[in-house]
Amino acid sequence: MKFRAFGVAAAVALILTSCSTDEEVASQAISDSIMANNTDFVMTRPQADCAADGLVDRLGVESLQKDGVLDSEGGLGQVEMSQEDANVAADVMAGCIDFRELFTSAMPVLPEESRRCVDEKLTDEVLNDYVTSVLVNEREQAQEDLALALADCVRLGG
Repeated sequence: MKFRAFGVAAAVALILTSCSTDEEVASQAISDSIMANNTDFVMTRPQADCAADGLVDRLGVESLQKDGVLDSEGGLGQVEMSQEDANVAADVMAGCIDFRELFTSAMPVLPEESRRCVDEKLTDEVLNDYVTSVLVNEREQAQEDLALALADCVRLGG
């Protein structure tokens, strides 16, 4: 009887370990992808790790696979999230990354009047909508909406 109890305990431990390993592998793959594609924006490894861990914790590996964030082998896929998952993902990432700082640091140096305009127009809602649109695979529309929101600011500088 002790042998069976030990066998069951070992099996449970193995299952729990494999689940956490899958989650760890998924989180690492997402973080690595964020850092590898970190060309336009300056994002730190801790920010990427925070976002990746949060996505895995809140959405789960299975959902991230369904959404195309991860393929079945744990690599990165073509992202196309549901609106609901994209909202969750945008909230997770906003808790780890200062999107306003990320966007403004990638912009060219602007005259002070344009900079103030950008600070005013680049609201949390505008940024959240942008990130959510990108995650549901509406990148072109997201870029158009962001450009429209900032159009007046560019005119101030030109």
